[in-house]
Amino acid sequence: MVTKSRAAHLTSAWAGFPGKPLEGSFRDGAAAMSLHTLNRICPGSDQAPGRRCRRLAGSASLSSVGDIMKTVFLVTIPRVLLGLLFLVSAVDGFWWLATGTNLIHPPTSERGLAFETALQNSGFIWPMVKVVNLTGALSLLFNRAPAFGLALLAPIMAVIVFFHLVLNPQGIPVALIMAVLGVLLVVAYRDRYRALFR
Repeated sequence: MVTKSRAAHLTSAWAGFPGKPLEGSFRDGAAAMSLHTLNRICPGSDQAPGRRCRRLAGSASLSSVGDIMKTVFLVTIPRVLLGLLFLVSAVDGFWWLATGTNLIHPPTSERGLAFETALQNSGFIWPMVKVVNLTGALSLLFNRAPAFGLALLAPIMAVIVFFHLVLNPQGIPVALIMAVLGVLLVVAYRDRYRALFR
């Protein structure tokens, strides 16, 4: 019989075994396998698992390392980077509301400054945008309902991309990086958005 400690050691990142039930929860692609499945694959004692068990566990460990690395580069890093970008934007926006000055303000064209000033002088759009920025950023950074956080930020990301494409061309590289990060996360969370189109 395989104990919980042995199960964690053998299959801490397994994606499952064909035809077997899977228990546990997923976080950024890491999977937990049921003890029932392990005991079916690995009969025998915890101290001396069978040769088949060791062979299967070894191959699963190799594949799980690849899955984890893929998840890190295609989900975790984009999620954290996008969260940091919007967190900095939110902090800078609230700082402007409190002091009338910016903490960080990259070079912006005259038309871009005019657009930004209009948003700030509206009296409600700027604070609302920064609240959304902060909410989405914290959702991504703490990995709490990240698909929801990304959905909150998506309209703002679209405005930022078109702002740089049309009004502020010198910011296009940043806009493209943001768009790529967003697309990677949309692909990663596609199953969570699929229900919206049913």
